[in-house]
Amino acid sequence: MEKVLDQRRGLEDLEGELTKREEILAKKEALLWERSGLESKKLRSSQALSQDLLTLSSRIESLERELTERNGLLRSGSAQDSQQIRQEISNLRQEKELLLKQRVELDDKLRQGNLLSPEEERTLFQLDEAIEALDAAIEYKNEAITQRQRQLRASGSMLTQWEMNLMAKLTYLSASETRALLCKYFDKVRKHP
Repeated sequence: MEKVLDQRRGLEDLEGELTKREEILAKKEALLWERSGLESKKLRSSQALSQDLLTLSSRIESLERELTERNGLLRSGSAQDSQQIRQEISNLRQEKELLLKQRVELDDKLRQGNLLSPEEERTLFQLDEAIEALDAAIEYKNEAITQRQRQLRASGSMLTQWEMNLMAKLTYLSASETRALLCKYFDKVRKHP
């Protein structure tokens, strides 16, 4: 009878371990979802930076064509027009320098991967750490569950052997001895629910 109760307790423990593992898996899923959101934002930022770089490069090429055109006008123009053309060339060069600086900054940002705010980067790092910890906890729970299952199988086979031995012994008892034995077990079960 004690072995049956032990087996029941073992099954309850196994159910508890399975429930805890499911809770850990749910937490991991939530963290993975949050990390996925941050990584998507990082990807969108990268794509936006790439688009900005493309736009800047196009504008720089356009400015270079205008500069070439203005330099040609300066060589062939009159002295009166040359002052105005020089001013336009100076303005175009300043704009080009500003755009080149912006392009270098965007290139650096894209190369370094600084696409999220420092707080978001820290959150992403913490999420990775938490996911690793949950993976370790899941592995531990899986091992505990496997061990419990082995124990239950072993005790189940021992219980089956015990039941067969008990049945063999009960067949040799008289009816009154069997009744007396059953009464003892019923009393024991009532006292230990």
